[in-house]
Amino acid sequence: MKRKALLGISLLLALRPAPAKVQAEVRHQMRILDQEEREKFTSPPEVYQDEAGDLYDLRDWELTRVPGKTEWKEIEQEVIYEQVEAAEQIPQSIPYREMAEGLEVKGELAEASREVVGEEWSDDFEVLLTFHSYGAQTYVLENLSMTVLEDFPPAEEYEEQLLGILGLPLADYEITEMEWRGEAYSDESGELCRKAAAMGRKRLRDYRVVYRGELLRPEPVSYKLKTIYEKRQGSQAVRTEETKTAAPSESAQKGNFWSWIHTGAAVSITLGLMGIALGLFILGLSGRRKHKEDGS
Repeated sequence: MKRKALLGISLLLALRPAPAKVQAEVRHQMRILDQEEREKFTSPPEVYQDEAGDLYDLRDWELTRVPGKTEWKEIEQEVIYEQVEAAEQIPQSIPYREMAEGLEVKGELAEASREVVGEEWSDDFEVLLTFHSYGAQTYVLENLSMTVLEDFPPAEEYEEQLLGILGLPLADYEITEMEWRGEAYSDESGELCRKAAAMGRKRLRDYRVVYRGELLRPEPVSYKLKTIYEKRQGSQAVRTEETKTAAPSESAQKGNFWSWIHTGAAVSITLGLMGIALGLFILGLSGRRKHKEDGS
């Protein structure tokens, strides 16, 4: 009988609901930092508060470097060339070099466009010429001949011819006069020569030139910050207490009504089982007493 009673009590204990295990809410967050933000960063905040006002404590965090991708990028560079005369050549390409993310980026940029942004005439044009002796008093420069015994003729008579010999455009140069420079002399080959100077004006221009090209250029390095925050239990308790003090809604009242029914049913079942166990225990005692009386 004792065994039956203990069995009934064990059954009652087994029917008791186990306490619910509360698991803290965890939030995972991620953000990207640039190089400037990384230099200022030390660690994430120890406490995080969400929109509802709940507090979360920092549990773990990780910061990883994300290398930038290397891609082809179009590079453009503008160069201003000032006081350029027609005899000078503007470069059709220029070298390019820069440091990006600690790596050297270099290559060639080609001329994409050219624009005249300024223009003026300069009176300091002068070119030194070497004439070779051709007879007693005549000197020649290619197909241009000059006689030493007479002054140079007016410039307009030989200007176009002389500029053609020099390879200079008539539209950008003007020769106003010529003069002998020094006496005749013999060159290395023993030929008699004499120097002359042609003087005049030249046109100067300012150019804006744009160069372009595609070069391999690395993207900036970034940093990925991952954080794990756990909801503070105290914050949850405060919210629960506030909920209890609030006026119950109709749905809450219905929930309480059914909760009372469930609780009453559970109490009734428990009392019934306890009664059965008690009855079995009393029945066991009565059997033992009757057995003793029969023996006596």
